[in-house]
Amino acid sequence: MDLYVDFVLDASLKNFLILIVWLVIPFLVLLAVRVFINVWFVSVCKAFLVGKSVNRVGCTLQIGRYTSSVL
Repeated sequence: MDLYVDFVLDASLKNFLILIVWLVIPFLVLLAVRVFINVWFVSVCKAFLVGKSVNRVGCTLQIGRYTSSVL
């Protein structure tokens, strides 16, 4: 009986750890992607808007104008 209880406990613990991994890793990946995009966005923004105040809307418009002029 003890062997059965140990096996069930190990299986449930293993499933719990797998669940934690499946929940935490995608969250960390999404967080890393978001931080990377924000850092990239700010650096691109500063490259386009030299000497101007950096705000998201103005930067998006400026990048859009540049992209449309290149294409």
